[in-house]
Amino acid sequence: KDGFVFTTFLHWGFSKIAEGYADLDKDTNKRELDIPGLERLLLDIKPLLEYFNLWTKDFKSFVRNCILLGDLFQSTSNGDYKLNADEATEYVGMVFTAVKLSKDIMAELYTKCDNVGTEAEQKYEIPCYRKNFFKILFGKLDYGKYFTKLQDFDDEASLSDTSAYLEAVENFARDVERTEPMGIRDFTLVIGAMLNIETTFIRYDLNNDNILDLDELKEAFKTYKNAIMDIAGLKGWKERFALPAFLYMVKEMEKPGIFDLLQYLNPWYKVRAQRINIGALLAYLVSIPQEVSESATYEQLMQNSANYEFIPHYQ
Repeated sequence: KDGFVFTTFLHWGFSKIAEGYADLDKDTNKRELDIPGLERLLLDIKPLLEYFNLWTKDFKSFVRNCILLGDLFQSTSNGDYKLNADEATEYVGMVFTAVKLSKDIMAELYTKCDNVGTEAEQKYEIPCYRKNFFKILFGKLDYGKYFTKLQDFDDEASLSDTSAYLEAVENFARDVERTEPMGIRDFTLVIGAMLNIETTFIRYDLNNDNILDLDELKEAFKTYKNAIMDIAGLKGWKERFALPAFLYMVKEMEKPGIFDLLQYLNPWYKVRAQRINIGALLAYLVSIPQEVSESATYEQLMQNSANYEFIPHYQ
């Protein structure tokens, strides 16, 4: 009941906010937030974001990533590079969930790990938090009923595999040195990224085997297509490489060269994705530098894209 009321309030709130920040889409006759509109909105609510430890120094990338995460990794996302009422409602709800979960987990870590920060700003060493994260989430806090697929993953994977998954998520979600202890903002960012990955599995893992097979990935590609084409400069005849580029990034968890894509033109080439693969895709999409222009060549974009050496390669 409370969740329904909260979601309804967020949806209603977007309709009011949209009147001042969002343009009217002529095709749908609904207001959708684009990047300029979201920039104005986030600047106006900066004190609120600072209160929840969500503000960042890299504002341009922050705005772009909000659009991408809301428009690509929610259950209602349509991949049009704008935030409609449903996408914004789900994305904001996810942020509030991440904030709450981060506070709950830090409260439990206080009894299991040494606080290397202060009482006001607690911080925990990475090895200790990784060892206890899922034990707290599914044991002490009993959140398995809300994250059934993630709990199945934790039940089936070894501690080294779950630690590798957390490490991969940390390295693209956090914006500080990788060895820095985890604080409240770090937990919020990491948990937010994990929730985006979980939403992807809930939406596209139709046979519930906790793996996205080729048919499920092709269905997901319908949402990601515009983003893949845009960041890779695949226009005109190059559009045919969009699906191969998507599949390559998912399977190999690294940036593709143009010749790497040839085998992925084969419609029967087998590709399967686990959580770490989707995490790598999310990392790629949110790591393209803001200064890369729309007219940049494919090769320039590949040179400027993220380096995935930090992602453990396991299947």
